[in-house]
Amino acid sequence: MVQQANIPGDDKIEIKFVYKKETKNTIQFEEVVGETSWSAKDTAVGPLYVQKEALKTLADPMAIGTIKVTIEVISVLEKPRPSTVT
Repeated sequence: MVQQANIPGDDKIEIKFVYKKETKNTIQFEEVVGETSWSAKDTAVGPLYVQKEALKTLADPMAIGTIKVTIEVISVLEKPRPSTVT
């Protein structure tokens, strides 16, 4: 069973993604589900599309197998905005 993440003191989430497919201008990556679950769906982000042009600054887009994305809160609002989801 995957454990829900709720680790006090953690200030960022690091997620690995693996190559899934190529589109005309992007590479689609699929989130790797690890031992920690970031949501009820076991993923924090879901599919990630990255522009090939942006990836070219790091490596040949067609040679990339795995990438890592870091989510870090930069600022927190003094008063949270109201939810628009009903």
